[in-house]
Amino acid sequence: MAPPEGMSVLHESQVFRRTGAYQLDTPVTIKIVQKASTSGVQFDFSLSDACGAVGEMQTRLRFVSSETVSTFKGSAFPTHLDTAETQWRTSRAFNSQQIADYVRLMHDENPIHTDVQAAKRAGFSNVVVPGMQIAGVAEYVLSDIWPLAAISEMKVRFMAPVFLGETVRFAVTPRKFDDQSRVVVARCIVVTEAGLIAAIADTALDCA
Repeated sequence: MAPPEGMSVLHESQVFRRTGAYQLDTPVTIKIVQKASTSGVQFDFSLSDACGAVGEMQTRLRFVSSETVSTFKGSAFPTHLDTAETQWRTSRAFNSQQIADYVRLMHDENPIHTDVQAAKRAGFSNVVVPGMQIAGVAEYVLSDIWPLAAISEMKVRFMAPVFLGETVRFAVTPRKFDDQSRVVVARCIVVTEAGLIAAIADTALDCA
């Protein structure tokens, strides 16, 4: 997606929601509704197969100037959120080949993910790791902690950039339990090497 002249595109938020059973070998129909404004664009996706609806997704993108990007300070991870129930995981460093493979797979043409000069023109110090790539690692982390649970919904807010070559830490904390003491809602906070909150993913888990 091409932003207005002198602007760049940033991923603001992402929602995934499973609404029905899905088989990997079943064809899926995807319908897309786009809502655009001068400040950004929203895409609403509905996924269905021959048996009905199987999922929904919403992507919100924001148009920003380099001057606006330079004012982003980010929020430090507050220590009181590191509770006795919090589990931590650390990613490997995101390298250029991983990012290139991801954007090619996703057909993501945003140059801030692959071109350091484009990233600097947008107001960043280096290439920015795609938000969806980070969300994908967060999903893996949640599945690693609760392997018997299926993720039925994930709402992600992107708050600060993760740069090429960086690692991130994932602070995963249960927020709600069912009557059998199984976790049904969890929050995953992505923390940068500088201690800033890169993203917050609120997740619903299906333990059935």
